[in-house]
Amino acid sequence: MNENMKIGLFFVLGVAAGALGAVAVSRGNLNLKPALAGLMAGGMELRDKAAAAFERAREEVEDVVAEAEHLRTDKERQPAAKPAPKKAEG
Repeated sequence: MNENMKIGLFFVLGVAAGALGAVAVSRGNLNLKPALAGLMAGGMELRDKAAAAFERAREEVEDVVAEAEHLRTDKERQPAAKPAPKKAEG
């Protein structure tokens, strides 16, 4: 399981736990407030990790695109290869 998949799984579990916590609080059980605050803090940390992973992926894609454009411009600047001179038969 790669890092992005782990982050996604934790995100889904955090959403589910948050939904359960919201239901418990709405029923009047206010003793869960510290636990929910901890859950929210964990969710925020997970969000930050996911944002960092997406940022790294975006930067890598930008690097590949920049390299491809550099290679393309280098090819355009090079003069066309001249055909080899024909040898005289004889």
